[in-house]
Amino acid sequence: MRGSGEIVAIELTREGVDDAAWTEALLDQITTSLASFTADGADDQDRVYEAATRHSPEAVVLVPPRSRAVSSPSAETVPTPQNRPIQEIAERGRMG
Repeated sequence: MRGSGEIVAIELTREGVDDAAWTEALLDQITTSLASFTADGADDQDRVYEAATRHSPEAVVLVPPRSRAVSSPSAETVPTPQNRPIQEIAERGRMG
């Protein structure tokens, strides 16, 4: 249910499997719009953000950036969803 905080889909993968490759199939299990989409840093990939946005355009996508992530060259003029957390980490530190 939208806004309930309830986990509505989950997929456990085996070691060596690219978790991000499962994003589309995972979202296909969900028939309602999501308020948010949360994943771990391994899913910090364009295809994950794109799949979540296609499924639920209004959803907040919460994926921490990888430790080596850098902002895109256009971050100041045309920011992407990935840029904001990277900028916040630069300002406050990873634990902030």
